[in-house]
Amino acid sequence: MSVEIRIPDSFKEMMDKDSPFYSGSMENGANNVRNLWADIARSVQGPLLRLQDWVVSITDPRIWQKIKGGKITAKRVQALTIPIHKDAHGVRAAVLQAEKGIRLFKIKTKSGDAVLAGEQNGVVTAYYLLKKSVDQDPWPGSIPEEFEIMNAFHAGMREYIHFRQAS
Repeated sequence: MSVEIRIPDSFKEMMDKDSPFYSGSMENGANNVRNLWADIARSVQGPLLRLQDWVVSITDPRIWQKIKGGKITAKRVQALTIPIHKDAHGVRAAVLQAEKGIRLFKIKTKSGDAVLAGEQNGVVTAYYLLKKSVDQDPWPGSIPEEFEIMNAFHAGMREYIHFRQAS
């Protein structure tokens, strides 16, 4: 017996309305990052028994980006805002401006890149790097190793069997 984790083979499969991985979530833009892992957890389906194998499907298309990495491109905005200052991590530029009471402005660097910076008390601080696109590396640990999945599955099955025998 084995446990298989099924993820989409390609972006095309994620966007195909007939695919089991289609959720429509990519059509309306990405959800808030804070909800990403909750959305992915809700998209887990199964386990289903197929012949002698158990199949667990993850239908949220964004998991593919986390596991394999890939290019992220600005679509509805001119540039992606990549946090380069500790105060900017996990915070949208507009929220940072409101929270810190500063106005962000664009500065071109000598290398041709641009940053969003703010000035407080005469000190200019760069908060975000502006890029048209970035190549995201795969996230280590975005999906558990096979042995961890097997251990969790077996523990769940033991608990289920014990519960069934007790009732």
